[in-house]
Amino acid sequence: MILGTSTKFLLASSLVFAGFFNAAAQNSNSDNQSHSNYTAISTSFPFLGIVPDARTAAMGEAGVARIPDANNLSINPSGIVFQPSKFGIGLSYNPWLQNMIKDMSLSYLSAYINSGQQALGISVRYFSVGESTFRDEHAQMLGIVNPEEYAFDISYARKLGPDFALAGTIRYAQSRLSLNDQATALRSSGAALAVDLSAYLLKPGQLFGYVTEFAGGVNLSNIGPANIDSQNGQQNYLPANLKLGASAAMAIDHVSRLLLVADLNKLLVPTQTINKSNGDRVQQFPASIWSSLSDTPFKEEISEISLSFGMEYSFKEAFSVRSGYIYANPTKGNRSHLSLGAGMKYQNLNIDIAYLPVNLEKSPVANTLKIGLMFNFGQIEHKREGVVRPY
Repeated sequence: MILGTSTKFLLASSLVFAGFFNAAAQNSNSDNQSHSNYTAISTSFPFLGIVPDARTAAMGEAGVARIPDANNLSINPSGIVFQPSKFGIGLSYNPWLQNMIKDMSLSYLSAYINSGQQALGISVRYFSVGESTFRDEHAQMLGIVNPEEYAFDISYARKLGPDFALAGTIRYAQSRLSLNDQATALRSSGAALAVDLSAYLLKPGQLFGYVTEFAGGVNLSNIGPANIDSQNGQQNYLPANLKLGASAAMAIDHVSRLLLVADLNKLLVPTQTINKSNGDRVQQFPASIWSSLSDTPFKEEISEISLSFGMEYSFKEAFSVRSGYIYANPTKGNRSHLSLGAGMKYQNLNIDIAYLPVNLEKSPVANTLKIGLMFNFGQIEHKREGVVRPY
């Protein structure tokens, strides 16, 4: 039997998925790492570091260099101007730490308007901690409440050339995690303003004889001064982050496409050390960002970098299968795991799912299913030859 090109790549993708799954199973059953030298990096608003997009999550959280869509504005909004759609709206739902807390979740709503030269995007992230019981120092119940955090973003992207775009984002975030003095309602425990700066470069070419779009992306996110907890006056770093990535979208034939993505991620927050005679001190912005690049020995700085790899096979722009892997040093979060996912498109509707396999027994995010919906409307004509159409 002679296999077509599309069938061959679908079979190869399935074999890669099986290989990833087997590797993850071996990792989850081994516990050879010592955590005695674990060095925590803590921030305020940690939910800003959760990838809300199901498509990106399915590819090992690698996506800063793929053409963003409405559900991907949090990764790199500068690529929106390369979207073939004039308008899009997306909604994602992420159950979080379901093995520990049943009703914790992150919801993400986003939308964009695109002219092909400039684009405007807005998004809202809502993180629900679930139902919590507050007690005083004598274990007396003060009340049952639902702590929450949220963030509101406005992004503007503009092309500076046919293949290059920049974007800026303004973000307002707030936490409501503590009771008021009368123990009757939640009060704000912190608020912050931050900005993101991102860039996207897209170039057509060839790879292994296939027409290919190469892309590179960078996103510097959550840049701003440490916020002050309104309850105790303590300053906490924002989760400033640098994400670099590259991608290659190959047109295998007239009905199928293979996308390969890879990202590098570095949290730009000073490492908290222990056993200091004078305790930890919060450095002022922007010195805290520069300090995060050199406040520990070079080997430990390298260990703070996480790597993400992913792939996506699309057939007739109607069905996609995805897989990825993220690696983080065991002493810096131990987030290494496999991810799987799929997507389906029907007319203007895209449905995406991401799944973390059940065999990751030691991970609190194991057996997590993320869901994303997206609607795209209108078409923008792209005259440049050799373009591989996005998903």
